[in-house]
Amino acid sequence: MRNFDNNGVMVNAAVLHPNQGEIIFGDQSGRVRIWDLTENVPKELYVDSEEVPIRSLAISKNAKKLVAGNNQGTCFIWEASEDSDQFVPMQELVAHPDHYVLKCQFSPDSKFLATCSSDKTCVVWQLYEHESVDPETSDQEAEEPFEEYVDYSVLSGHGGWVWDCDFTADNNFVITVSTD
Repeated sequence: MRNFDNNGVMVNAAVLHPNQGEIIFGDQSGRVRIWDLTENVPKELYVDSEEVPIRSLAISKNAKKLVAGNNQGTCFIWEASEDSDQFVPMQELVAHPDHYVLKCQFSPDSKFLATCSSDKTCVVWQLYEHESVDPETSDQEAEEPFEEYVDYSVLSGHGGWVWDCDFTADNNFVITVSTD
């Protein structure tokens, strides 16, 4: 057993990397850190200058995408770099403006992202795989990687905060859990 000192700052969310050699965690001061279990050292991934607390983390099963949701309804999405074991920033997704993101969850096939919130909804986002566009040689604008998926859109109807969700193994359904 190991203990990691986070300088007295409360850890709000943690997820085990699929390689089982790292734990990614988000804390009350708005930091996302990766704790390397073999070296027993943390490395900074993200530091919020306004110290908005991180509430939820999720990593895709293929370890290619990582998301952190905060108290202001924003999700920060990183993509695994192809040439190293580093995550690089991909997108800031305003998922639930001015509400807590309580849960982020990738679908088993990593094509969808669900976000649950204090606004009593769960939103399902679809990940679009786009071919890389070189901005210097193309007039085409790169599309946002996550867009609200029209067929699923906003899942509403709960009378309380939506705390948790998960996808079925076939990616066809999302199960939500709420205070109600």
